[in-house]
Amino acid sequence: MIKSIVNKVGIIGTGIMATDIAKLFLDNNFLVLIYTRSRNSQDKLIKNMQLKNKSTQSTDCLISNLTFTYDLEQFITTSLIVEAIIEKFNAKTNMLKLLSNLMPKNVCITSNTSSFSINKLARFVRYPERFLGWHFLNPADKIKLVEIIPHST
Repeated sequence: MIKSIVNKVGIIGTGIMATDIAKLFLDNNFLVLIYTRSRNSQDKLIKNMQLKNKSTQSTDCLISNLTFTYDLEQFITTSLIVEAIIEKFNAKTNMLKLLSNLMPKNVCITSNTSSFSINKLARFVRYPERFLGWHFLNPADKIKLVEIIPHST
């Protein structure tokens, strides 16, 4: 069902959770766009993905559906964004404000936070009706369970 609605997934972050979430979508043949701030973070994510890849698909095949960008405006081409950056409130709210000001109304923005209220985070997005908590459990590419948290704003 989701495959017919979502054509490309955007992921904000390059840490362990972002890597696992990216791998989950790549394993299921989605196109994935990842926002990174440095080449070093990009290389580290690819290395971690190579170490974890035990699927039948080769890492090269997975990576062929993966694109990196330093430009948040590129996320306009996605239909779903997963924010998976460091668990710091100011960092998350600043990123959510930036994203929601750049994205058209049809892009769904989610947060993988495990620490902050989705109701509080929803106050920082332009279209709160298109925002929700989407908390993946670790390791996200192996555990077939995700907590979906709506907000009440």
